[in-house]
Amino acid sequence: MSVPARLIETLKARYGEPQRHYHTWDHIDALKRHFDGLAGHWYRPEAVLWALNWHDAIYDPTRPDNEELSA
Repeated sequence: MSVPARLIETLKARYGEPQRHYHTWDHIDALKRHFDGLAGHWYRPEAVLWALNWHDAIYDPTRPDNEELSA
């Protein structure tokens, strides 16, 4: 499964926002490496990959509901 290039660019822009310190694109890359290492264990890898990419797409350090908004 591949994520459309325009969505990847949108995600990279979000994860590159200046208020981010941990949930950056490097964090997503690290999660993808872990995901790839477990490739044979996923029942629905597409759903896991979408969740991995978007889990913190919205991040405002003053709000407690970032993950809910990202969903």
